[in-house]
Amino acid sequence: KAPPAPQGFSVYDGILPASIAYAPRKGTVMPLIAHLKDGFASNKPPAWHRNEERNARGILPVENPATQLEGWERELVWMEI
Repeated sequence: KAPPAPQGFSVYDGILPASIAYAPRKGTVMPLIAHLKDGFASNKPPAWHRNEERNARGILPVENPATQLEGWERELVWMEI
């Protein structure tokens, strides 16, 4: 199966830079935390965050959330922590 054309947005495009530059203020939430909370609150399926990033890069989605992470995915996880 051929990979899809990239579509959507990558967390590298705005969410991660805004989170790195985030200065806590009363009543605000780090952009990455807000992004993840919104996804979970809207009952997106398991691996939604991973598959949205893969879609933004034009990579096929994972069918099983337990699929081993690729190198760039591991790096993204560490950056998010």
